[in-house]
Amino acid sequence: MYVIEYMECDMSANTKNSMETMDAQERILYVAERLSEEACTSKQLSLEIFGTDEAKKVRLIQSDIKLLKERYPGKIYVPSKGYNKFLNLPDFMEKLMSSDAEELSNLFEFIALFDAKMLRLFEESEPTLLKKLKREARSIYYIKDDPIEEIHNKEIWQTLKKAVKEKRYLSLAYEKEKLKAYNSVKPIKIVFAQNNWYLAAINTEEEHAFEFTFFRVSHIIAAKIDAKTFHEDVEALAHLKNLQSMFELYQTKQYKVLLLAKAEIAPYFRNKKYLKSQTIEEIREDGSLVLSFRINNHMEIIPIIKRWLPHLIVLEPSELKKEISTILKAYTYE
Repeated sequence: MYVIEYMECDMSANTKNSMETMDAQERILYVAERLSEEACTSKQLSLEIFGTDEAKKVRLIQSDIKLLKERYPGKIYVPSKGYNKFLNLPDFMEKLMSSDAEELSNLFEFIALFDAKMLRLFEESEPTLLKKLKREARSIYYIKDDPIEEIHNKEIWQTLKKAVKEKRYLSLAYEKEKLKAYNSVKPIKIVFAQNNWYLAAINTEEEHAFEFTFFRVSHIIAAKIDAKTFHEDVEALAHLKNLQSMFELYQTKQYKVLLLAKAEIAPYFRNKKYLKSQTIEEIREDGSLVLSFRINNHMEIIPIIKRWLPHLIVLEPSELKKEISTILKAYTYE
């Protein structure tokens, strides 16, 4: 690659002559170099190379840019009318450039929406592109709540990622209501759910009354990787993949729940499944729906029932009806 310094307006006659005598290959290399440095117009490049912006010379530059676009599809974009710019992303992002320009734009659009801090990785190299994408995304979308919980302890975050990747046991100090120590924890995956980050893991210590669990990352105050490794836990991964709620119990038999959704809320349950297993069993004449769910823990369905009270009624099982009745009495207790 040629190293060509930026040509000032008052360049010497000798320099002008050498620029004007460039062959086509040298000229294209120069154009590529300049477009990597900053956004340029064809007229601007023509003035730098030929010392003139007459139409014939400008068309030559336009042909050069067209060839570059054909050779590097998606890597040259138009930040504003008449300008072209060679994308200059960090090396670790190079694989993304195999995507077409629209896919790349969509990627950054969603980064702009969901993790604005990540954009700092790219803003130094492509400030014009990122500014344009953020502006376009914000003109289309509005998200009321920040959907991603901020990671405060980067060291713990890196430790969790390393443990998951290398399949190594963890020791955790976990503080929720009170501080607890967990040893020999098998980290399965880092999970984003319900607007928060969790570590899905298998707790192998007998003193605790659970196996598969979710540790809220923000409640982990210390994490240490053990030397001991484990084989991929196929059962735990399958459970995680098929999970329909954060309350679903591990290796526990499911049972059927029947709910009646009154006509007032029936459209919401026709248009959306609140759990994967949700099925419409019956559409009644008054517009209400009989819904069935397969769960293995009352807490999978109780938050949904509470959300839609008094328009969502438990038909069966009787144990769940009693539990909801107890919850309602607690709300009205004097």
